[in-house]
Amino acid sequence: MKITWIGHDCFMVESGGCTIVVDPFEAGGIPGYKDYHLDADMVLVSHEHFDHNYRDAVTLSGRDCPLKAEIVEAFHDNCGGKELGPNKIIIIDDGSFRVGHFGDLGHMLDEAQIQTIGHLDAAMINVGGFKGSLAPLADQVVRQLKPTWVFPAHFKTETFGFDGSGTLQEFLDLQQNGMHIPGSSLELTKEEGTHTVILDGPVTI
Repeated sequence: MKITWIGHDCFMVESGGCTIVVDPFEAGGIPGYKDYHLDADMVLVSHEHFDHNYRDAVTLSGRDCPLKAEIVEAFHDNCGGKELGPNKIIIIDDGSFRVGHFGDLGHMLDEAQIQTIGHLDAAMINVGGFKGSLAPLADQVVRQLKPTWVFPAHFKTETFGFDGSGTLQEFLDLQQNGMHIPGSSLELTKEEGTHTVILDGPVTI
């Protein structure tokens, strides 16, 4: 299974000839990102905010995709969705690897959610937030689930991202296990421990 960071909180997951895009964003609404277009067999969206649900960026093939996609219901905030609404945790499984995209998760996971999610080979997780860093929360969720590979997303740098977001470094300071990977993609392997993936950058800048 190959995971590519397209930008912001958007990832492409490829396995067995099938391509899934998760949380495509409207580039014009996020500083530093250029317009982009993707081809895929399926597009999945964690919630209906413009920086996660821009389906027009993806052309669907019309082919059946054999990858299994599961949804774990969650919230965008820590008050049951009263402020920012619902959020879906998206689990993709190809029979060998199981990966999770956490959208804009705004709370720690409860025991039922942890049990439903199970072991993850990779987690794609928002560490930057929108009005303040989500690094501490993302760190806690990673410690709850202990995925093998962690893909931080939705953060700001000097060249892209929302002004109110936190930085990647804030998350790395908590994890202290960063592994630099050249480019914007990683072909997953089975490894011991938890490794935070530091990519050269997203595709769309």
